[in-house]
Amino acid sequence: MACPWRNPYAEVTDGGPIPMPNLFDSTAMISTFRTANRLLTDLVPPDQSWVEIKPGPVLSMRMSKAQEAELAKTLFQIQQIIVMVFKSDKFINSIWEAFLDMLVSGLGAMLVLENVHNDTEPLIFITASQAEISVEDGPDGAPAAIFRRPRVKPRNIKRLWPTAKLNDELLEMLKDNKKSNKAVELMEVTELDHKSGKWVYRVFYRKKGDDPHQLVMQEHDTCPWILFPWSKIPGCEYGPGPVLLSLPDIRTANKVVEFQLKNAALALAGMYLVQDDGVVNPDTIQIIPGGMIPVKSTGGSMGASMTPLPVGRDFDLSQFILADLRTGIRQSLSDQSLPPADGTRRSATEIIERMRVLTSDFGGAVGRLTSALVALVRRVADVLGRRGMIPKVKIDNFALRVQVNSPLAQAQQLSLVEKVVRWIEICQTIGGPQLTALVAKLEEILVWIGGQIGVPNDLIRDVTERAAERKKMEDMAAMQAAAGMDTAQAAGGMGGMQPA
Repeated sequence: MACPWRNPYAEVTDGGPIPMPNLFDSTAMISTFRTANRLLTDLVPPDQSWVEIKPGPVLSMRMSKAQEAELAKTLFQIQQIIVMVFKSDKFINSIWEAFLDMLVSGLGAMLVLENVHNDTEPLIFITASQAEISVEDGPDGAPAAIFRRPRVKPRNIKRLWPTAKLNDELLEMLKDNKKSNKAVELMEVTELDHKSGKWVYRVFYRKKGDDPHQLVMQEHDTCPWILFPWSKIPGCEYGPGPVLLSLPDIRTANKVVEFQLKNAALALAGMYLVQDDGVVNPDTIQIIPGGMIPVKSTGGSMGASMTPLPVGRDFDLSQFILADLRTGIRQSLSDQSLPPADGTRRSATEIIERMRVLTSDFGGAVGRLTSALVALVRRVADVLGRRGMIPKVKIDNFALRVQVNSPLAQAQQLSLVEKVVRWIEICQTIGGPQLTALVAKLEEILVWIGGQIGVPNDLIRDVTERAAERKKMEDMAAMQAAAGMDTAQAAGGMGGMQPA
């Protein structure tokens, strides 16, 4: 009822129609798509660099400020290559589909594979619906195995897995154009090997009644699957999405609109009582505008041949019920519009408040989605490093860490920025600029704020550049002071001269 064109639970065979329920209210559909668009623009904006790779706390503790700044420059270059992958149209379409599935069923899943056939698009992004996959948690509560039953045409198996070892049956299918274009069902197993810490990825083909034939077996340092959970229930691999949470309101609103349409149809077309007088035939009669119905009599002792049946009802109450239901649906799907950003210039406090509204709308899902994006960056960096496109880096949040700078992620960071800014304002109010400069590291605070709100590193001066700029300012101030003293001395000497 929120996305009837793509049922995440029912299997659809090749060429078969997708079942669609009797839909009369579009509130859930519109809000679901609007929320998916909002997640795309506010969590992974295509026109922005929403990810940043930085030295982790272990390296920051062991390296000097100059060494850390030099490492940050190298990481920035690696980051730029990773960002180009996220700006591809295939990634944008795939992650939007994953968000849509997440809103409907509570879990979005995207498979990230290496594309060895194309250097300009080094990765393949495949979105899987709930009808295809099954997730199994490990003893620690984290996903430890992901199973999938994809339907793939035989001619596309080598495109997805170039190292796949086809059996005789699949090879025979490739020789027949008709059979090679008919999708077959495969079995895909992705498991975490707790001893080695690697993810084992295998693909099988099995004809009914036969043992499975292994097509692909790979080992990865990172999980090929990126899971986007909206919620999580203890003891369960899945949690409900906002559509399932608001399903009672969605179904009730749909039924109310259905009753309204039926009532409107009765009011427009009407219902009639037809007298069985042998003249009026209800099987052939047509009630159309301007139509003429031949009757023996319209009145008399026997009564009229046709009498309108009153069907009008006071349906004003349904409008109030429907308005409350639609408001609840939009709130459940976080489809709440913010005030317009145009007009007068916004203050820093208002911008922070607007970002806080975004975070409160999505609740704890922001943290879970941010963790999924960190796993996505780790997976992309792993594949690009294996292809030699970037140096091999290990993002473990200790040596190197990922900072997500999307608007929704920044909203959580801005709360800390707000505290620092208010502290500086209080210091200036109580002690003035001099005392504030004495107790606060203003230079480092400004650099830190720039990193928190996602300012690119190449726009912020590092330690060496700041020292050189500070030296220039000190030399310029000394020159101005010396020039002022010379001018004062010259003025004093001229003032002491007496006319002859």
